[in-house]
Amino acid sequence: MSKTPNIDSNLWYHMYVTSGPGQALIGLNPGKDGPSAAVYFNPTKLTAPTNRWQIFQLNSTTYALRCQSGGPDMWLGVKIGDSGEDAPYLARGDVSDNSAFWTIGSWGDDFWYLSNAANGTSRLNKKGTGLVEMSENITAPQSGERWKFDAIDSINDPQYSRVNLLGAVIATSTTSSGTLSSSTSSPTTSFTPLPPTGLSTGAKAGVGAAISIGALIALVVLGLYFWRKRKQGHASVKPKYEPAGTGYNATTSYEPVPPPVPPRAKYEMYSDHDVAKYELQSISTVAEVPGSERPVELAGHAVQR
Repeated sequence: MSKTPNIDSNLWYHMYVTSGPGQALIGLNPGKDGPSAAVYFNPTKLTAPTNRWQIFQLNSTTYALRCQSGGPDMWLGVKIGDSGEDAPYLARGDVSDNSAFWTIGSWGDDFWYLSNAANGTSRLNKKGTGLVEMSENITAPQSGERWKFDAIDSINDPQYSRVNLLGAVIATSTTSSGTLSSSTSSPTTSFTPLPPTGLSTGAKAGVGAAISIGALIALVVLGLYFWRKRKQGHASVKPKYEPAGTGYNATTSYEPVPPPVPPRAKYEMYSDHDVAKYELQSISTVAEVPGSERPVELAGHAVQR
């Protein structure tokens, strides 16, 4: 039994474990320009792009896997999940890491295990829920870690004949053998590393930061320019109310206008036709001194001093 499978990089493969071919590893479509997509088990449908995997052979021991639904730039990798576990997923080639480089090893029978460069000895494992993880438990038997690859159809698409992964471009022939079997023959895939076709993720981040800073400086300079123009414009404008026939510094004397005097209030006496009149009685009793009384006279002697 060979220690490596005979993989044809121009074939789509159906990937499943010992539970049977009725459940297949699928990869979702990340949507337009999406950086990642989920990977898990679902009922098999071989005509669906989500069920079709390319196992691209980089050298005699290393492979890169991509799903037809994700397109030519999405690769099987591993990230830290919500619960802290190592969760496989599809990631774009420009954001993936060493977890995109897989090794396929033999269990000693017709089944294979998969590990990657980032997770050491941990292996790709199907959980009972249908989700997948990288498991550190590698003691045989491990039914969720025992994989088979069945050929579905030829790819024959130039987009899938090259690998642009982590800045290294690798090309392969698109000649398909049309079969999948264990063999001791040498791999049929050839690859030639080429210079990176674009900036690395770090370089792109640096360029983006530089552009943002430059744009901010330009806005500040533009704002200062318009502020100075506006200030100069205010200084050159003449007053709105300038005396006719005189210059800007001419002085004009103005007579103060007395404030308006409010009209005096008029006050009228009430007419007497509405006022009650009060008069003294016309007949009054006259008091007279009786005529028979003798008048009282003062003493006639002189006062001695």
